[in-house]
Amino acid sequence: MSGFDFGFKIPNGSLFVHGEGVNVKSAFTHDLDIPGEMHVFNPGNACDATTPTFKGSFGVLPFDTTTRMPRHIHLSQPGSSLRFLAEKVLALNGVGLLELAGEFYVISPMTMVIIAPGVPHAWTACPAGLHVQGALGIADDKEQIVSSGSFIAVYEHEDATAFFPTAQFGPLNDANDYIRCDDLQSIRIPKMDIETVIEKAWRGTYDRHRGRLQHSDLNSPMGLRQPVPTTQASHTPGQQNTSLVGLQNSIPSTTQPAISHRGNSEAPLSLEGNLGFSLVRGNAQAPTSPSSTDSAHSLASMFEAYLDTRHQTNIGQCGLFLLGEPSPLTFALAEFSQQVTSQLHNPGHHIRDSETLQVIQRDVHPSHVSAVDVAYLRAKGAFEMASERTLDDLMVVFLTRFYPLYSIVNKVEMEKVYKERKMPWILLHATCFVGATFCDVSVIHRSGFASRLQARRHFYDRAKVLFDLGYESNKIILLQSAIMLSFWGPQMGNHWNPCSWISFGVTAAVSLGLHRSVASSNAPRGDKGLLRRLWWTLAGRDAHCSALLGRPFRINLAQCDTGMLALDDFDSESQVDGFYQVEVAKLSLILREIVHRRFGPGEYHTSPENVHTMLESWYAELQESLDKWRPAPPPFLCSSALDLFYNYYRILLYIPTPPSVRRGTVSELPTYECEPKAITESAAREVASTAVTIMTETLVCSLPHELFPSFFLAGIVLYRQKQESDTTVAQLAKANLDNCRIVLNEARELWDLADWAMRIFEFLCSSCKRRGNQCSNKTPENASMSESDTVQTAIAHEWSQDMQPGDGAVDLGLDGLVGGGSTGRMEDFLYMLDIFPSYSDQ
Repeated sequence: MSGFDFGFKIPNGSLFVHGEGVNVKSAFTHDLDIPGEMHVFNPGNACDATTPTFKGSFGVLPFDTTTRMPRHIHLSQPGSSLRFLAEKVLALNGVGLLELAGEFYVISPMTMVIIAPGVPHAWTACPAGLHVQGALGIADDKEQIVSSGSFIAVYEHEDATAFFPTAQFGPLNDANDYIRCDDLQSIRIPKMDIETVIEKAWRGTYDRHRGRLQHSDLNSPMGLRQPVPTTQASHTPGQQNTSLVGLQNSIPSTTQPAISHRGNSEAPLSLEGNLGFSLVRGNAQAPTSPSSTDSAHSLASMFEAYLDTRHQTNIGQCGLFLLGEPSPLTFALAEFSQQVTSQLHNPGHHIRDSETLQVIQRDVHPSHVSAVDVAYLRAKGAFEMASERTLDDLMVVFLTRFYPLYSIVNKVEMEKVYKERKMPWILLHATCFVGATFCDVSVIHRSGFASRLQARRHFYDRAKVLFDLGYESNKIILLQSAIMLSFWGPQMGNHWNPCSWISFGVTAAVSLGLHRSVASSNAPRGDKGLLRRLWWTLAGRDAHCSALLGRPFRINLAQCDTGMLALDDFDSESQVDGFYQVEVAKLSLILREIVHRRFGPGEYHTSPENVHTMLESWYAELQESLDKWRPAPPPFLCSSALDLFYNYYRILLYIPTPPSVRRGTVSELPTYECEPKAITESAAREVASTAVTIMTETLVCSLPHELFPSFFLAGIVLYRQKQESDTTVAQLAKANLDNCRIVLNEARELWDLADWAMRIFEFLCSSCKRRGNQCSNKTPENASMSESDTVQTAIAHEWSQDMQPGDGAVDLGLDGLVGGGSTGRMEDFLYMLDIFPSYSDQ
């Protein structure tokens, strides 16, 4: 065993030898007085058993910036046991650029790299004019290293091999995991200018702004490099293991582990992750194992390392964040003084923090995704883009129709990464799904889809499969995608409905601390606004989806203290967007009170009168706020849309419910001079009147989806009124009901529940025609539970008889309810059936 430590290993097992990691010695003894200096890069396998025995081809390959190799690995030749092979490369006469396992390394002259078996790699020359020391901010008297745009690679293979191209970028452990890629142009190392090299090799592909390296990094072959996205690092034998927690910029520059050129130095430690924390533990040249990884990520180790970082005075953007919840860790932390306050999130550039960016840039994949999963995703079309025109059309719809209603992204960053074609795959498909949902039908046909439903399903399925396999790990991106995908469904035969997506979104948001005000307390203004917009959009969707589908709320606001959304949380470019979303956030709180008061189990602390007062007070303040636009008419979003919410909530608050859902005083109505029946009928007429405006101005595709239930519920009230004995009243109610049905019919392919609502109305109207005057005029107050069951069973039975397999946008699983032996009542699935009129055959 050699007594000299040659270079250092990085987590994927590759070895870098440079500078003082090279054994430089005189070729002859001093007494001979013969000049000569030997540079020993490796003692060979005879002296160091960890060094491969090289008996393959040996040669020289000159590189310039036009020589951009495709990504590849080396395998043994057929006829022998198939295995990965190592490769040794010595860089001479210039600066090289190495892509290794998806990371970029600037390779200085006189550097030897032993690429570990199974690690995909590619080479090119560093563009001319890069001052290596200058890029690092190092002033030194030594000879400056400046790239010339060329270098010479002296290579040698471990055994006889050939060129095996691949689109995979993560280290491969089994030769059977190798997937060949014959499109060599698509996997060539990208052409870069100096600025791009500095950005990708120094700051990292994911825009992680790391502190500058120490002066001792001058001779490092990896002076410009990207953080290594692994959880295991190696160092030379005889050194003690070290560990620290790495968060984006959480380690100050003065304490960052330098990438040393000495053989007995520690390996560079990874500073990874921008939304969670990861532990990097040195291990004496031991390969990564599940046990060691589990140990590295133990809560005790993370907690201990976190306490170390609390004493730093220049922490960067992110740090381990433990909320003031009733966790033992909260009280344990109280024993330590908090000397710094770090920003928890960096949402302003979260899209660029995604580990999936390289997929779009160079068709490579995150290291945590197995080759089998990548092949499955590829077969599912997850890595296929729509045509450029289709993408442009759908992105325009997202930015002009969806974003003004749900501002859940940084618009400037979104536009920029889209133009650069750097959007993470799941976010790209989710954005296209939303675009296909809100666009005009002409965009659907121009894109080559047979229907809007086909287009929506196309993009939804691709985003969903990426989600199912855990392809994306950035929590903010996952939260944004979950909110977008909540606009699909429900399909009651499928566990994934709007409430399911909202439930996951709540889990992600809470893990980010968005439910607590401290999460964004010291964030920059723009970032704080984005975090609040995300939270209140999620809270609003939770309230509306839960109310519509009769499900419990996913968010318990009693445990949340995030500040209410305000105009300051929005970009100044559009006052309308901010005004609308702030009011909707306020309304979501009132909706929760209504649902708790009217439909929740047991008693509730808020009286019906208080809920009524809350709604009327909000509406009065709204009218005062609209004065800013007068004498011109206020924008639709700020007036008519909010009026629809107001009337929808009035109906929910006052509509009588059948005895089947009355429990104690749950169904108590506010006691005012106006009868509840008159209030609900007045609100329903207002909704129907707005329906005419929407249809004449073709606004259906651009409507917030939370407004469609207002036409559904108003239709229920109008259907009841249509049974009045007064012919004039009945005819007017029928006309208003038709207006609501027209809107719902137009919304069939973009709001999935519209199809369900239309089928119910079709059944009710046709049923009354068949019965003639036998339709009961009994009020819901006098209806019996058995009568309610009769209409529910009849609706379900007739609808299920009419439906064909795969018919319609929504499959509510009614066949299972009526004929599949289900013992549940319809109200167990959707509460709105409980507020339909009850009647039985006479």
